[in-house]
This record gives sequence, C-alpha cells and structure tokens, in this order.
Amino acid sequence: MFSAPQKLKFKKFHKLKFNTRRTENRFFCPKFGDYGLQAIGFGKVTAAQLESGRLVIRRFSKKQAFLRISVFPHAAVSKKPTSARMGKGKGKPSGWVCPVKRGRILYEISSIGGKFKNTLPARAFSLVNRKLPLKSKAVRLIY
Repeated sequence: MFSAPQKLKFKKFHKLKFNTRRTENRFFCPKFGDYGLQAIGFGKVTAAQLESGRLVIRRFSKKQAFLRISVFPHAAVSKKPTSARMGKGKGKPSGWVCPVKRGRILYEISSIGGKFKNTLPARAFSLVNRKLPLKSKAVRLIY
C-alpha cells in the first residue's frame, strides 16, 4: 500500500478542482516501459485503487514484467466524523488521492521476457481499467 508523503508544508489541502479543457503536457507517453495505461478522462485516483491495479497486473503477468506506477497520491482528502455537527473547522485527513488529467500515464510495463508480449499488456490494462474510476486506454511506446 502507498504511505502518506514524508514531508508536507500543510496537512490539509483545498478541494481539488479540474479544468476539463486541460490535458497532460509532460507525462503523456511511456518513458520507462514499452506499454502504458493512459487516462482518457479526469478524476481522482485513490491509493487503494492504484494498489488494486498493481496487484491485477502482477497477477496477470505472473511476475514476468517490470511494472512502474507513474503517479503518487499526494493530496489529502479530509472527512468529518458522522456524529460531528456543522462548523468547528475542517475534518481530519482520511485518505490520499492523486489528481489525474487527460493524457496522463498511470502505469508502465516493460516485458522482461517470456510470454508477456504483444496483446497481453493490453488485456492486463483492460482488467485494470475496471478498477479505476476514470476511463483509460492502453498505449504503446513508439520509437
């Protein structure tokens, strides 16, 4: 599982807002792997969702592929307890999320060897796509 970031200037974040016209302009193609899972839509991905996607890829590839997660959940989401009344400040941080823009690479796979080639990464990414709250597609590194 992902842990909380080590150093933070502020413990609680503002609410995350998304501009639907913006696209990712730095991390839009796989840099460390041959295949990548690219986000088509916008959203917030939690640490648990990233971990469940990682487990799906590891299980599907039978540990024959090198996997890199390109995003890190760095923004805290606060939540007040259900028994608390209105007011009296913001709640405690309850979890960590990663804001994702359109075009961002989430996972990268490079096949070490064996049978994990060609159509298998696309099938693995289609299984991971079911675990995520946003739409995504499999892309291949073009040399």
